Amino acid sequence: MKTLAKDFTVFRNEEKAGLGEVLGRLRMSLESNTEVYKKDDIDLLVTLYAKNPVDKFIISNFPTVEIAQGDVLIWAKGTSMYNENFPKLKDLHETKSLTLQPNDSITGDHKIVLLKNTEIKIMEGYFIPSLLEKAHADLEIRKRVRGLVINVSKPFLIFHREHGNIVLPKGEYMVCSQLDPRSLTTMLD
Repeated sequence: MKTLAKDFTVFRNEEKAGLGEVLGRLRMSLESNTEVYKKDDIDLLVTLYAKNPVDKFIISNFPTVEIAQGDVLIWAKGTSMYNENFPKLKDLHETKSLTLQPNDSITGDHKIVLLKNTEIKIMEGYFIPSLLEKAHADLEIRKRVRGLVINVSKPFLIFHREHGNIVLPKGEYMVCSQLDPRSLTTMLD
């Protein structure tokens, strides 16, 4: 997993602590950054995590973050990858799906879980990532990648059984699937 060390708290339940202890560690980690996570939101995030428990959680401590969760890349507004790729999004239209990858709708993975009274707008489009443009100038249109732009009014959780849950601050994010470097096709978990 790629992380910018100063921007994250990562917890792995290697000693197989009980749910109560894991929730305590989650709460303590969120409370260590009250500039991003408010008390009411922390209570709700801990409750959400208790309903969607996994043995690993990641907390973004800053609103600008670039992270990989399994086969999904998440770039916050203002990061270099967001700034490079956001202008390339074409055919943007609103979607109501809270699943970040189409195939994950069956398993429920890479799912956005919202706090009560959260406003969210998700736009879906397609783009050719800047990394591919540079490496493959002759890319065909079928090499376009599905991209989502998520604008959310409160902190939220991205659930994944295998890769852990991610807690992200309110803000705007661009999300896309990672690409297999050999075939240049999207990788699906």
